[in-house]
Amino acid sequence: MVITLHAAEFNVIALDGHSLPEMLTMPVGLPLILGAGNRADVLVKAPSAGTYLLQAVDSLESMYSVSPQGVAPGIRQVRIGGDFPDPEYPVTLATIVVEGDELNMPLPSGPLPEPVRPIRKENLLAAVPGATRRVAFENCGQQGDMADPDHRLPSCGYYFDIYDADYWGGLPFETLHLMRDADDEGVPVDPADSASGPRTSYQKEGLFNAEESLFDDMFGGSIEEWTVINRSRSDRSFHIHQNPFVLTHINGEPLPEPEWRDTILVPGATGGNGNINAATFGTVTFRTYLHPDYVGRLLTHCHVLTHEDFGMMQMIQINP
Repeated sequence: MVITLHAAEFNVIALDGHSLPEMLTMPVGLPLILGAGNRADVLVKAPSAGTYLLQAVDSLESMYSVSPQGVAPGIRQVRIGGDFPDPEYPVTLATIVVEGDELNMPLPSGPLPEPVRPIRKENLLAAVPGATRRVAFENCGQQGDMADPDHRLPSCGYYFDIYDADYWGGLPFETLHLMRDADDEGVPVDPADSASGPRTSYQKEGLFNAEESLFDDMFGGSIEEWTVINRSRSDRSFHIHQNPFVLTHINGEPLPEPEWRDTILVPGATGGNGNINAATFGTVTFRTYLHPDYVGRLLTHCHVLTHEDFGMMQMIQINP
């Protein structure tokens, strides 16, 4: 959701419950971008008495970054869901009336209090990661761009064969929302067309399986670096349980100040003239510390409810 506050600034002090090193003041009119599951703590100081509108604006009308720091702006391929069918933008979420005598309260300046963490950000970023992983969001179907079989991802035919009507209890299913290990690359069906042609013999599930971990070599006390790749046209809201992460890059561009997060909108793929295989995929990269006191099974998923319910979710196992 693209959220603006008419004629007043957002002063961001925390993202996903993680305080920033210093308050970040966004220019008047610059919106906050919140994916499903995102949270932001902001302070607002009205410049004068009056009425202020907190609004959701059209995500397709301009270029917006998924970070309040403005890194790698783009068209946000995300819309309000069924709660607002065919909304007329802007959608007013709240009307704030400021009146009465002025009470001039100062905003925070300088460093904000740092919460107690199991690892400091600078140590996390300076470490050599014990593992580097790539995870991909993929959409496979038979509509839109994908009506042409040559415009489908290499994994689509393989996973459609597995997740057939019998898998769904006999009902036809026309699209798959997958979350995969991107390093599980399969085998080309036609060796002469190995770049973007269909592949087979993938080693891991593409949809959630409660009995199968996406990775079996994750260990408490280690530091890992993940890159999440979005091989679909829609922005995806990546969320991981239990272990927050420090976001370092969006679409390969470094953040001036890496951000603690537990949820981040991964930009959708762009370009390609209707062929997803020729598109530029959106990415985010982060570092995370696997707390040794909290081992066991946990989930990572797209936070859009229908997508995770359709299987765009994985179980990961953190070993002692």
